[in-house]
Amino acid sequence: MEEKYKAYVSGRLTVLFLITILMLMPAIKADSPNLKVELFVYSYCPYGTQMEKALFPVYDLLKDKVDINIVYIGAMHGEFEHEESLRQIAILNLYSKDKLFDYLKQFDANSNIGSCSDDATCLNSYRSVIYTNLGINQSQVEQFMNTSSELIYQQNEAEANKRGISGSPTLVIMPYGNDGSSALTQMDSGRNSESIKEWICIGFNSLNTGSIDYTPNECSQILSLDSPSPGFGSSVSSASSSSNSASAGGTNSGVTSSAITSNENTDRVSEENSVTNENNNPSNNSNQNICNGCKFQESCIPFGYKLKNEQKKSVYCDISKDLKLQKEQNISCQNNFECLSGQCSEGACINLQKTLEENNSLLQKIIDFLKELFGFK
Repeated sequence: MEEKYKAYVSGRLTVLFLITILMLMPAIKADSPNLKVELFVYSYCPYGTQMEKALFPVYDLLKDKVDINIVYIGAMHGEFEHEESLRQIAILNLYSKDKLFDYLKQFDANSNIGSCSDDATCLNSYRSVIYTNLGINQSQVEQFMNTSSELIYQQNEAEANKRGISGSPTLVIMPYGNDGSSALTQMDSGRNSESIKEWICIGFNSLNTGSIDYTPNECSQILSLDSPSPGFGSSVSSASSSSNSASAGGTNSGVTSSAITSNENTDRVSEENSVTNENNNPSNNSNQNICNGCKFQESCIPFGYKLKNEQKKSVYCDISKDLKLQKEQNISCQNNFECLSGQCSEGACINLQKTLEENNSLLQKIIDFLKELFGFK
């Protein structure tokens, strides 16, 4: 009888132990892609291809955590741009998003394609190489372009028009399932991989609750601060970014609901300025050195980036474009990067290690008390 009683009590203790652990867990990590990212571009816009090149490493890092998409908003550079958008839509739908990004990596990096302009023979010679490299069936792509791509292209345009997006590039970050119908906030993202990644990771804050943290571990990885060159080609400019964009209808006034939007349409860029220079690269650009972040020494630091200042103190780049001291425990916060501990929970900085130690200590005290209460040693 005594053995049965001890077994019964032991089972009860096990249940109580599990319940206590669940109650004391500071957060549950969720690994579903609950965030949607859309990059609105003209497929031949030099600033659009610049943003795509900066997005590639971010896509490779976060594609399993975030739904990242390219959206085509029209063709301001000619029919060849319209056809290229149809081609990219075909590759996406016939193959996969990975295949589209693999295609774009080779397409955007080839400076000769920019020089071809609307010369179909020239373009086909370079595209056929990409097709071969990636195992893309050209005849199937062309068939899809002729039968199905146009409808999807028009749907892309209609979505951009509905949301008031007319500039390339426009980066939109919002909770998955949101229709992007009204503005919550708009921000500038530097055109480098680290800056884009930081804004996407900041976007997870709109999803996090007290017990569930959707921010993926990949957000702790540091990507390149170098900005790819506008237009076609693979060159980069060190730690700086351009805030120019091509716009068919002026600046972008409507943005998204519950979204972070990189609305970089600071200039109305004419087709001549955008595409007639060699390799499709704009020149004489007075805004080339605008810093969409915080200036530190000779560099432009992206929002959310953490570093040591001249006084060796830990600071972060705030959206005000000022470097601010990281915060101690229990100070109000909105983002993990604001805290010295790297953890912002329920609006305040927390010391996760200390919290875990305190929880473990409390848990051990509960177990010791129950053991003593029921006569276990």
